[in-house]
Amino acid sequence: MNHSSHIKSPVTIRTRPLKDGRHAIYLDIYCDGARSYRFLRMYLLPGDSPQVRRANALVMKQAEQMPTDLALELTYARAGLQD
Repeated sequence: MNHSSHIKSPVTIRTRPLKDGRHAIYLDIYCDGARSYRFLRMYLLPGDSPQVRRANALVMKQAEQMPTDLALELTYARAGLQD
């Protein structure tokens, strides 16, 4: 059998609903058997208008780069290297 090698990232983007209707974006980090969270102070707005969708798409585009950067940082730290 030939399985594709997929390495699971230790960092996942998650959202949490807030009382005011927005969703807070945070990073769920699972590294060396320990879970931690990094709150980004980035928010998705409620609503479905074109302006809100564009604003939310921009915020998510910024947030989607962060897990990759953090995963590299964690990998370097584990290997004893500096970026």
